[in-house]
Amino acid sequence: MSRKAIPFTKKGVFRPLARTDPCTIYHSESLVDDNRAHRDTPRSSSCPSCRSMRRPQRPGGDTYPVDDESLGWAVFDGDTAGLRGMLLSGADPNVVDDGTPLVELAVRFGRIGVLRVLVEFGGTLDVPSLLHNVVAGRELPDMLLVLLELGADVNARDSAGWMPLHFASAYGYEGSARALLDAGADITAITREGLTAAEIAQRNGHGTLASLLVHRASYPVVPPQTEPPT
Repeated sequence: MSRKAIPFTKKGVFRPLARTDPCTIYHSESLVDDNRAHRDTPRSSSCPSCRSMRRPQRPGGDTYPVDDESLGWAVFDGDTAGLRGMLLSGADPNVVDDGTPLVELAVRFGRIGVLRVLVEFGGTLDVPSLLHNVVAGRELPDMLLVLLELGADVNARDSAGWMPLHFASAYGYEGSARALLDAGADITAITREGLTAAEIAQRNGHGTLASLLVHRASYPVVPPQTEPPT
């Protein structure tokens, strides 16, 4: 198969394709055709070059390739059937693709079905700042509810000692805060600066949320006790 010429500039540097998406890879036409552009870096669902790249193909029959790159592509494409096939063939749901755990890739790309398959086969949700990144910047995203349902640690702390509830309070996200509290978030937990979630909300001008948090701290909701079957 003939290959296109690699688009070098006069100084021998790859010519990047112009675009405004967050993908940071310099794509050359030959590398895109060769499916190598993202071998060593994260892929972007909004990058036209990423979407145009040929995905790894299944070999003959119903057999799936089992390697880290193919697992990463299955997550990127939302290919739950392909991912399940690779996991049934013995693939590890906790491998790291290009420096990122598969679970984190699924969350980043919004692949809820893929996330459920990974957890079903033993994928761990113990990923640093997983819930924090979901909470930040958006009110009550669907992925937050799914992660809480699947058992993500609602009281996990990031490198600065903040919990997801602190993030929701800083942004003023009442819906996310309620969801976190209902899932068992510690409303009395303080940051390294000695601030509670209510104090963070108040300092950021979110008085309504601050009042809610103060009320919940004073009158915590106790989940109903279920009697064991007789």
